[in-house]
Amino acid sequence: MKRRFIISMILFVRFFSTLAQSEHDQAHALLLLGIAQNTDFPVTSKEYTITILGKSPIYEALVAHSRNMHINGLPVKVVEVHDVHELTPAQIIYVTNEMNVVLASLASKTAQQPLLIVGAHPDHFKMGAEFSIVQLDSNTFRYNINKQALDRRNIRVSRTLINSAHTVIQ
Repeated sequence: MKRRFIISMILFVRFFSTLAQSEHDQAHALLLLGIAQNTDFPVTSKEYTITILGKSPIYEALVAHSRNMHINGLPVKVVEVHDVHELTPAQIIYVTNEMNVVLASLASKTAQQPLLIVGAHPDHFKMGAEFSIVQLDSNTFRYNINKQALDRRNIRVSRTLINSAHTVIQ
């Protein structure tokens, strides 16, 4: 009886931690799509590509939420790569926490390209990303904006996006 209770508790905790992680990934995916819809920069491709750099369950959430979606009149394509050398042209690169060691060099190498780098860690916007996602509490997600980096890339963002940011580097 005691053993069955312990196994039930372990399964219960795993279920809810998985559910919480799934909600976390869903929130990141929806926030990323909201950022994409509220930015404007030259697009020269036939698809709006969002690339996930590093392994992340956000990939599956993005694929699910962007199915049949268009951004700036272009169909959305979501790609996941595990190495910086696998990157192909994209409008957005989402850098996972595991890939933050390449963030500064990625930002530097792509500095003149119309590309939006969004970091999974709250401090990524200080390391070269234009946006980074912040979890304020268990139910509230926001983002930080590096306006200087956006200006260097000639990317315009909506006033609403700027006003609802947690932190903005001017």
